[in-house]
Amino acid sequence: MTNCANYILLELTPVQRLDAIRKLDGGSKHKPLYIGMGVIAIIVVGLALITINRLQRIRKKKSSHQIFAEAAEKYELTEREVQLSWSIAVKANLQHSESIFTLPTAFSRGDGELTQECLSEHGQEESECLQAELSSLRKKLGFDKKCALNQPKRRTRTNQTT
Repeated sequence: MTNCANYILLELTPVQRLDAIRKLDGGSKHKPLYIGMGVIAIIVVGLALITINRLQRIRKKKSSHQIFAEAAEKYELTEREVQLSWSIAVKANLQHSESIFTLPTAFSRGDGELTQECLSEHGQEESECLQAELSSLRKKLGFDKKCALNQPKRRTRTNQTT
């Protein structure tokens, strides 16, 4: 095959070779079409990636809400307690709202912010009602026990070694 191509090239005069080289770029009238198709392909792929990313976020959010609802059901929370738990999770800035049922420190952080907000917006009486509800919720979630267990034991003189 290469012998045949060499033979044809040797038969051409320099002017014919120059014309042949110029004709190799004969698809120049199609260049804008190829560039346009390339740009469109890049845009389509980019939009597909953005759409996939958003769908994944929506799925994660839905699964997080579902896990939150299942945990609330497990602890047999009333609708008001579910609302309070959700508000606490939002105030605690948790990425996974269902973590409010297992993280006493996050619960306390959100609880404090919610109480402060209620006090500043609704006054002392409403804040005391909220604190009673939060205390009940804390007991229901078992955070009173966990907080007592997680505190470090204090060393007294009787159990210190000398």
